[in-house]
Amino acid sequence: MIKYVISLLASMIVGITVFAQESAPQPFNYCNVARDRQNKPITGKTVAIRLTILKTSPTGGIVYQEKQLTPTNYFGTFLIALGSGTAQIGSFDKIKWADDSYYIKVDLDASGGSDFSALTAPELLHVPFGQYARSGGIEPGKNVRTGFIHYVGEPYGGGIVFDTWKDAKGVEHGLVVAPNDQDDSISWSNKENAAAGLAAQSISNGAANTAAILSQSGHLRSAAQRCHSYSGGGFHDWYLPSVAELNLLDDNREKIKKALSKEGHPLGQFIYWTSTEISASNAFVFARYGLPSNNMVFSKYSPLHVRAIRSF
Repeated sequence: MIKYVISLLASMIVGITVFAQESAPQPFNYCNVARDRQNKPITGKTVAIRLTILKTSPTGGIVYQEKQLTPTNYFGTFLIALGSGTAQIGSFDKIKWADDSYYIKVDLDASGGSDFSALTAPELLHVPFGQYARSGGIEPGKNVRTGFIHYVGEPYGGGIVFDTWKDAKGVEHGLVVAPNDQDDSISWSNKENAAAGLAAQSISNGAANTAAILSQSGHLRSAAQRCHSYSGGGFHDWYLPSVAELNLLDDNREKIKKALSKEGHPLGQFIYWTSTEISASNAFVFARYGLPSNNMVFSKYSPLHVRAIRSF
């Protein structure tokens, strides 16, 4: 299996998640793929990244913005710690994560300057349990976030809740992980050397990635299909999680480990497919070995484990 490893991004949380550390404030790691206007990865260059945090909605007011310079690797991936760059607007340590929903917008200048263009549309920031507690969103000794009904670790919706949030209208939502793996040896897709395209490359929207994979011309079988066909709890809207969603699950593992042990099985010491495509022949995977999260890029033909999630 080692020969299938293309790149290792070790001991980090990939995507738009806040990593719960002991001290405050806590910058969080953000990983993505720098791409040019033709959607090709920008490899081996130093690029400029501008990160903007918006409050309440994707078009909400800016509460914080910063700029960073970062190198990209062979696959165009980059890793930066939001909160450690040069602040342009606001102060990172003044953000009250429990007060509202927050979104992140990422802009790129491939030349390393200040001529930015959008790398991603604004996407919801999923904030792990510990970060809410530190910012006043959870009372000591409690599990439920202030103003919420559901909680991390709750058996609900065919599995175990591992995230909750509210949309701009105040409606509560959450993410649920299936109690067991759906496969232990399946390739990402039978389309091993054909890109599903931009629609399957979100680091945070596994549902959209799954739909794009299933609709790819010539698709017959895939890790996404295994999740899509799963009907645990009588639900038929399961999907293959994105790389950020799997890392969010790992962020909150202490709150859901016992629940999964009772209802099924926690994620094992295996390598799991994510739905986030990197290129025509590679996609992100997630590895859990009892240590901080490992995120790698594997060839699509690699036979790996699969764990479905759904949202409510």
